[in-house]
Amino acid sequence: MITKQYLRKLAAEAGFSAACFCLPKISDEAPDTVKSFVLLLKSYTPQDGTMDAFYVAKNESYKAAQLLIKQLEEVGVAASLLSNLKLKPIATRSAGLARGRNTLNYHGAFGSKFCMELIGLDCIPEGEDEKTESAVLHCESCGRCEKLCPGGAITRDGFIKEKCIRYYMMSGKPMPEHLRQYVGVQNGSYAVIGCDVCQRVCPGNEQMEKMEKMRCVDTIGFSIEELLDCSTETLERFGALYGRNYAIRNRIIAQALLAAGNSGDRKYLPIIEALKESQSPLVREYAAWAKEKMTELSKKY
Repeated sequence: MITKQYLRKLAAEAGFSAACFCLPKISDEAPDTVKSFVLLLKSYTPQDGTMDAFYVAKNESYKAAQLLIKQLEEVGVAASLLSNLKLKPIATRSAGLARGRNTLNYHGAFGSKFCMELIGLDCIPEGEDEKTESAVLHCESCGRCEKLCPGGAITRDGFIKEKCIRYYMMSGKPMPEHLRQYVGVQNGSYAVIGCDVCQRVCPGNEQMEKMEKMRCVDTIGFSIEELLDCSTETLERFGALYGRNYAIRNRIIAQALLAAGNSGDRKYLPIIEALKESQSPLVREYAAWAKEKMTELSKKY
């Protein structure tokens, strides 16, 4: 019989920061063959860049989970990656994790700065859960995320996904105009792809945010020019870093257009004009918006 201790060892060797265990519920809608869950957490250091650091860590954790599954199969354990299940409710049932009003899960050691992978096993591993520092949140008294969320997505009554910037990024859905102004703004809070304002202001992340001083220059990111052009080479490198699911040319260009418009830098005007004739409706719409935004900014200054 496989043990939790052995699974934690394999998870650590694969690059995960923690492994949590719980049993499936009917509401999880897991396959009938799954007898237990292993929730794998990979923490990451906050870092400025083209995309939020989460996306790099998520791509790495996905690959690591696939490797871990192969290792388990070699010792006779049937395991499967359950990315289609709702991980946040499952995480809330796992030891050491809590859930904030921004809907994110928190860990006592690394706050909400982690990504998750869920593996289903055909057995129930033996052993005790590892004693970890539990996350403690006071979400009824702080209200920082509610006050500072750019779109007003976090409310006393719950989370409104249609007001969240990240809900639209790379989805192919047009972002509401009042949210577009935040994309790529170089104030340390917004990336071309990603928004983690609610995490940066949360007291539950104070330990991780102390690492802000350790932030390094973005050496694996992309310039706005590269993303607007989105050559085959750029697209390949983008997919290798952030995952093939995000390497969708028109969606990358669309996000870059918002950042270009918000920059106010008129050097982007020629390519913005060209992209107004794109075959993609989203790219055309964002190109028109970017030109209008740039005109607006030039009048201010």
